[in-house]
Amino acid sequence: MLNNLLNEYLEYIKSVRRFSDNTVKSYKNDLEQFIDFLSQINKLNLEDVSDKIVRRFMMFLSQNGYQAKSIARKLTSVKNFYKYAFAKGKIPTNTITALRGPRVKRALPEIITQSQFDSAFESIEKENSENSIMDLAIIELLYGCSLRVSEVCNCKRIDVDLSIKQLRIIGKGNKERIVPIGSTSSKTLSRYIESQPHFSNGFLFTTSTGKKLYSKYVYNLVNKHLSIVSEVKKKSPHILRHSSATHMLDAGADLLAIKEILGHSSLSTTQIYAQVSIERLKNVYKQSHPKS
Repeated sequence: MLNNLLNEYLEYIKSVRRFSDNTVKSYKNDLEQFIDFLSQINKLNLEDVSDKIVRRFMMFLSQNGYQAKSIARKLTSVKNFYKYAFAKGKIPTNTITALRGPRVKRALPEIITQSQFDSAFESIEKENSENSIMDLAIIELLYGCSLRVSEVCNCKRIDVDLSIKQLRIIGKGNKERIVPIGSTSSKTLSRYIESQPHFSNGFLFTTSTGKKLYSKYVYNLVNKHLSIVSEVKKKSPHILRHSSATHMLDAGADLLAIKEILGHSSLSTTQIYAQVSIERLKNVYKQSHPKS
């Protein structure tokens, strides 16, 4: 019964909630691990799973070396699964809804400087490869428009309106938002669009075979050129999004406006960038103030 309900739930979050493939995969892995744990303790009936059972699962994870962040994520997966089961009438009560996970200290995101981004941009230009014009447009969207990798790959040509410098984005949870395109990004995008005879399947970026651009391509692109200009540990495309948000905040942008540009559902998610800016100020003070 649990496995059948799991398959139904995974289809629901994929088709109805429109979760990304990676998110669905994470839920699947978390919940299969939970069900495996239940089978080990002979508790495979939905009604048998109480908050005490879930606490045992969390203890099991901790004893097997899982960090607080992973345990908290798995707990969220289990809670959402049982919330779905209760809504579908599969269980009479939901006893784990108020269960709290371990406290997770959120690490501040790494960022690059504006000059480092400019240097990465220049390194792509100097490379002058077959895909250079497209690559420049990709990193301009990641940084200039603060987009996620999935949003860049899923962007359609019709979503770009350079006449009013706006970009229509379908983000997480199938939520639509309008993102402004800066003058520099607009020039780079215009140059790329003019270089394309057509857009396969309507997508803004495609592979050499005409298929929609895949995320691995973007990861490899950013990793390659950030490695040239920066020593940040995790040289992923999200670094450009983090950097964009932090630089806007440093320049005096309103936190609520940044939230809308990033497409965050909660202001608390955006507030991490305020902390990044504060830490940057502290470092500048320590390095340069005579009284530090």
